[in-house]
Amino acid sequence: MFGLSQQKKSDPRPRGVQPTCVTADSVVLCKASPTICNTYEIRLALFMASTRKSRFILAVRPGAKVQPGLNAHLEAHGGTVQEREFADYSVYVGHLKASGDEGDGWVLGDAAALSAFHDSLASSWCSQRFVIGSSLSGDDLDVLERELSARIISQTNIDQENIRDALLALSRAVKADGGSLFIQ
Repeated sequence: MFGLSQQKKSDPRPRGVQPTCVTADSVVLCKASPTICNTYEIRLALFMASTRKSRFILAVRPGAKVQPGLNAHLEAHGGTVQEREFADYSVYVGHLKASGDEGDGWVLGDAAALSAFHDSLASSWCSQRFVIGSSLSGDDLDVLERELSARIISQTNIDQENIRDALLALSRAVKADGGSLFIQ
């Protein structure tokens, strides 16, 4: 895990990143979402690669839509986007504000962590809606909060925060600031 403090006025909590693969010469972050937003996780992984003097590869599934400007940002800092198939990937949960700006967000873990989260909830609603590429807002947040509040979850994200508590806090932030909670 590689962590730095976010430089945001609203939430200066330290956050970490969990690249999918780190070698002597590269840092690879695999993202399985059909749409890839320019998130803090991606920028932090790019920074990690830069400080290691390694190349950064953002691996996406074939046909994934990469947010405009992300390719240019990565290229300007020595990174690239590559389409490829992969079995494991990093799971990021974030808040996209109504203005389009990114709010807080954190890394849940990898594909196995997402599966373990689904298993711990034993909720068909969460299993169907809390998936890579989904976005939750409005009534969906109320249902998510009810589902989470009814359960005890011991799993933590890579920042060692209880996932239940971190999701409830993110949901409250989305409700206060607008926008949506997204899983990428």
